[in-house]
Amino acid sequence: MPRPAATDAAAFYQYYISLTTETEALQALHNQHTEIEGLFSDVSPALLQHAYAPGKWTLAQLLQHVMDTERIFSCRALWFARGSNDPFPGFDENAFAANAPATHRSHTALRQEFICLRASTLHLFESFTASDWQRGGIASGSFVTVNALAFIIAGHFRHHLKIIRERYL
Repeated sequence: MPRPAATDAAAFYQYYISLTTETEALQALHNQHTEIEGLFSDVSPALLQHAYAPGKWTLAQLLQHVMDTERIFSCRALWFARGSNDPFPGFDENAFAANAPATHRSHTALRQEFICLRASTLHLFESFTASDWQRGGIASGSFVTVNALAFIIAGHFRHHLKIIRERYL
């Protein structure tokens, strides 16, 4: 599917969508495989427990956040692609981080999970029909389409990759 229209997602998601340069959602998600691999090549195991400032997440927590968010956005996409008209609730990213501190996670475990998660995300979106991609619904109190969710996942990763490069590495 092509880039989403401005009406396909709430204004607060437009920033994430804008971080994708690709014209197709699947292409954006697929192209990030190299970025994910590169990220884990740049990150040492010791750096995972580093927070760039007091009160900020460790790098392991940030990576866990990116994965948790990808799962939630993928679930939203599945929810709407399958025709559910029920609203999908929001989530508190800080509560999730507090309940998944990621301090026990190894570099290898985080890397493998992220690679598997992205492959799973790609398989899910590849399974959608053209009409599935156009469906949408209410998530976190705002309308969003399946297509926009794919771009949001890609943009959310790029947003955090930028933060990692600027503040952790």
